[in-house]
Amino acid sequence: PAWTLVEGDIHATEPLNTKSVPQPADPTLFYRVKKYPAPNVVLITEDFEDDDGGFTAVNKSTGTTWSWGDPDSGSAGIPNPGGFVDTGNGGAGKCWGTNIGDPGYYLSNTVACLRSPVIDLSDVTTPATLSFAQAIDFDAGHTVVVNIIDDLTDDVIEPAIHTSTDTDITQAYWTTVGGIGISGDALGQSVRIEWRFTGPVGSDYMGAYIDDILVTKPGS
Repeated sequence: PAWTLVEGDIHATEPLNTKSVPQPADPTLFYRVKKYPAPNVVLITEDFEDDDGGFTAVNKSTGTTWSWGDPDSGSAGIPNPGGFVDTGNGGAGKCWGTNIGDPGYYLSNTVACLRSPVIDLSDVTTPATLSFAQAIDFDAGHTVVVNIIDDLTDDVIEPAIHTSTDTDITQAYWTTVGGIGISGDALGQSVRIEWRFTGPVGSDYMGAYIDDILVTKPGS
């Protein structure tokens, strides 16, 4: 026989899930309950439109640092071999970037870190997941490396969980980087995420821009 849907999704209510339905007129009636994986729990979601999201910039060199605001690297009309970044992801107004002003070029000897607010992974035993949007425009050999750092000491505890290199130096378009696992020594404690841009030699390139950060942990 066909099953008739009595109730759609029933949201989890710890520690005991309950659901009551009116007693049917049928003398005999069977119910079937189907279990689905719990949805992921959002730890951080940030589009930077209202403010800087509590992210912090740390300059490790004498070069360019990260800054938050409206990117306008192309407003002066100065030629650039790799294109310009003049919006956030998807045409949004704001983001973080390495020298987001005009003309936006990064300087030689740039080692600049962008760090997230503290993320509590103290109760997480299986990998959390990071995704973000980026627009990158930098020279060969320059990189953006994503590290997981200790929330108090800033020591790197999970290095290079993702590395971005510019494979198309003629454009600077927004793309989404997803499915990055946060695991290992990062689990079971409070951490921060660090985007470290390294540009040893200055050029006409824009650098790195970050937007739409999302960090989730598995539901339970």
